[in-house]
Amino acid sequence: PHIVLEDGIIKKSVIADGSIIDGTIIHSTVGYQVVVMKNAHIENCVLLPQVFISENVRLKNVIVNKGVMIPENYALIADEVIVIDSSNMMEVGGVDE
Repeated sequence: PHIVLEDGIIKKSVIADGSIIDGTIIHSTVGYQVVVMKNAHIENCVLLPQVFISENVRLKNVIVNKGVMIPENYALIADEVIVIDSSNMMEVGGVDE
């Protein structure tokens, strides 16, 4: 099963086994062994397996490729669906300092 921690919120989403959710997931699909840290907000996204979402991340309309680690304070609010991986992450989104 997946684990939803104290600050975790899941609405209209599918969460795979082995995932740990401490942020907000809305209308998204989350693969197995995904971690979403506190104050992260994920909306209309697909998180493939073994993704790590750090604290204070904002993603909307994004597909995150397998095994990608999204750094703290990263934001990508896309108008159209976009796929991100380690090679293009900083080109399509950014980190708020």
